[in-house]
Amino acid sequence: MNCKDIRDIILTDFLDGEQWEEKRREIDQHLAGCLACRAFAEEAKEKAVTALQNAKPIRLDEEAIWQNIKNQIEEEAAPAFLSNPLMGFLTHLKDALLTPKVVMASVKVAIVLLVMVFQFKLIYDNHLAQQKPPAEEIQVLAYALEEFTFEESNGEESEMASYGTAIEEYFL
Repeated sequence: MNCKDIRDIILTDFLDGEQWEEKRREIDQHLAGCLACRAFAEEAKEKAVTALQNAKPIRLDEEAIWQNIKNQIEEEAAPAFLSNPLMGFLTHLKDALLTPKVVMASVKVAIVLLVMVFQFKLIYDNHLAQQKPPAEEIQVLAYALEEFTFEESNGEESEMASYGTAIEEYFL
């Protein structure tokens, strides 16, 4: 191991005694032969371990800590719903409606409705195509046709009634 590896181990596992016995012997051998790493280990021990050993223990109320965390989470989540109740309702509605089961059911209903609309349109179009004009309408059309034709005195059917100018009669 080189000095950089030894220093990394000193800062992580060596000072608190968390490394294996074999590795500890390896580090001790390196420290015996390397003056810079030995000075580094002593300084790290003095600043990290000794300083913490002299510190007063702090008693923390676990229940108070968890309550504080819970309150902070609720404060972060609450403003969106409390400031605008409509947005809170819409958010809950969106979450409820966008579940996979609801989405799939909605798609199936939409497909069934589309099929029904197109089927009814086809039935209605076929019905209109088969529908015959009423007898009254045929009689009105026959009467109008008779009115616009006239017979000459000899009983022969002649040209249609005049439509106006000579140019109109030419094109009609």
